Amino acid sequence: MIHYRKDNYGIVTLTLDMSGETVNTINHQIAGAFLPVLDHLEADTALAGVIISSNKPSFLAGGDLDYLHQAGSAQEIFEYSDKLRAIYRRFELLQAPVV
Repeated sequence: MIHYRKDNYGIVTLTLDMSGETVNTINHQIAGAFLPVLDHLEADTALAGVIISSNKPSFLAGGDLDYLHQAGSAQEIFEYSDKLRAIYRRFELLQAPVV
């Protein structure tokens, strides 16, 4: 789902590619896939930059509304949103630029 490649300059390219889907969307699967990647990036003392790209014709179609629609409660949606917020914040706090 997330392909990781680091070049000789210390720049990491993360390529999003949700299997079996025509577009990449933000949902619990991609959020979970980012967690170990972020752990690795945060521990990489030679990290010079991060590029997030897509293996699909479009970069990202947005949030998975079906997933939110299936949520059992407002609390569940809040917890999911908070998890995404924490992931975005971790990218923001990396010691290298992220594009």
